[in-house]
Amino acid sequence: MKLNEKTKIYLESIFNKEISEITTEDLANLNNIYLTADISLIKLMPNLKSINLENMNLNSRDLQVILSSGVTELNLKKCTLVKGKIIQNDSLQKLTILNCNIDDYSLLKMFPKLDYLSIHNPVSSNPLDCNLIPTELTTLRLESCNLRNIQNIGNILNCNMLSLLGTTVSSLDFLDNLPLQSLYINEEYNATISSHISDECEVYNDFRLWRILPNESSRHR
Repeated sequence: MKLNEKTKIYLESIFNKEISEITTEDLANLNNIYLTADISLIKLMPNLKSINLENMNLNSRDLQVILSSGVTELNLKKCTLVKGKIIQNDSLQKLTILNCNIDDYSLLKMFPKLDYLSIHNPVSSNPLDCNLIPTELTTLRLESCNLRNIQNIGNILNCNMLSLLGTTVSSLDFLDNLPLQSLYINEEYNATISSHISDECEVYNDFRLWRILPNESSRHR
């Protein structure tokens, strides 16, 4: 079986490490056969805290194995998430979904302890029901998204950083309940936003001030 160069480099990096020393696992562009093998290895990595997945078709079984490892951070980029049942997970604290195709957003309800949620430019046109968003978040990014029941964001009472860049908002009333320190929103809303936020909240209107992935520096002036 012929391996492409990226797969070779990836497999060499795995076998040259002590499994117990691996804290971040990067699975990008692997064929399904290697994804299956590596997901099995994940169970043997006791110190694994962060996983990056890119260009993959993930079913509920794959996600269940990944999350059962106790990871606290999951970054998905250009992945397809197939609808399926996921058991509630209280370990995951940070979830980034970038340019992904999602059949069903109800999986968000399975992560009640999330502190950070970022959904950017989903491929699917399926609307995200804001009722499904965990309410313990301190950071929420819903960028270039199609949202439904947006007023329910007002129930996330610990949210101090919110980004709605590229997202159409029907009303800003939900901001009244949030202790925001930073708000990223389309410039068209600037004229009416002051009555919904405190004087301490900083407002930004540019994607360039805010990086896409959470493991990069988050704020730039």
